Amino acid sequence: MGIEYRWGFCYITENDIDKTERMRTRGKQLMMDEHYAVDSIRPKCVELQRMCEQYKELLRKRRQMLTKSHDLQDRLDRVSKVDL
Repeated sequence: MGIEYRWGFCYITENDIDKTERMRTRGKQLMMDEHYAVDSIRPKCVELQRMCEQYKELLRKRRQMLTKSHDLQDRLDRVSKVDL
């Protein structure tokens, strides 16, 4: 995986998280304004929060795994250069 892919992936995921936060904020505003559909909005906001937290945790684990993989690849590259 190249650097460009990783940066592109980071941009996309951050954009997704930002959109989610904006939707939750809008949902909270509607609930505060006592929107007629507040009974429908509230559980959706809770579910959105739960999904967002899961997504962030998966991303954290993926970044951690990619960092370890990159570190291992660097070490293998250094070892292979020493053997030559």
